[in-house]
Amino acid sequence: MNALLPATWYESTTDRGAPRAPLRGTVEADVCVIGGGLAGLTVGLELARRNRQVVLLEVQRLAFGASGRNGGFVANGFAESMGAVAARAGVDAAKGLYALSRHGTEFIRREIASNDPSISMGEGRLSVSRFDNEKAMRAECDEMRGRYGEDVQLLSTEETRALLQTPRYFQSLLKPSGFHIHPLRYALMIASLAEKAGAVLHENSKALAVEKSGGRFRIRTATGEVRSEHVVHCVSSLDRHIHPPTGRAVLPVATYVVVTEPLSQTVIRTRSSVSDTRRAG
Repeated sequence: MNALLPATWYESTTDRGAPRAPLRGTVEADVCVIGGGLAGLTVGLELARRNRQVVLLEVQRLAFGASGRNGGFVANGFAESMGAVAARAGVDAAKGLYALSRHGTEFIRREIASNDPSISMGEGRLSVSRFDNEKAMRAECDEMRGRYGEDVQLLSTEETRALLQTPRYFQSLLKPSGFHIHPLRYALMIASLAEKAGAVLHENSKALAVEKSGGRFRIRTATGEVRSEHVVHCVSSLDRHIHPPTGRAVLPVATYVVVTEPLSQTVIRTRSSVSDTRRAG
């Protein structure tokens, strides 16, 4: 529970400050949030802003997992293509989900602009194709513009290679609404805002059990207990046992980000975040 923080570029460029105190004794709350990643911190902030008494429990340090060490890409949409989402949920539901994702993007942009603009690291989201397939890229562009109202631009192979000096990439889709952030600094900013709004955040406080008695929940840790009206589980794959229904639905995976010395602007001529169409196996 007190493992060392990972030696990442994100940690080396962030001042976490002293650890927040573990939970001690019994405390009362309207809502107990389990998990101090982006989901839990955002839930805690928004509830505290609505004058709810919030206690958040984090097993390690805040944003210790994927929330504090990811690529920092922010854009409308989901990991799955919207075509696949529409095929599964229906077009109307897909439109509603996409609108919800747009709200999330705007939320992050607004919070950064209002509180710490230095967290933003670049504007635009560029998705590049590893294959010469202009027809498919144009169809996706037309669908996103027509069905979902997304301001997306199709760049030709020549336009793409003018931004990225490599023969590996062909056409690309540019979403001006997307951007790029420092994820750990963003998560800690949200934590600070939540505390200013009245939320109480505890680090090194693993939730050992969640029980319901007399219409209220009891959330036990090794050194204390939270009694609350509601519980929100935000632990992702780092704890698959505290809430078995969601624990059975997630699978831990690992991805890696490589950091280099600054590259010449003759190689990468854009400040947009860039990803290609490769999918992890």
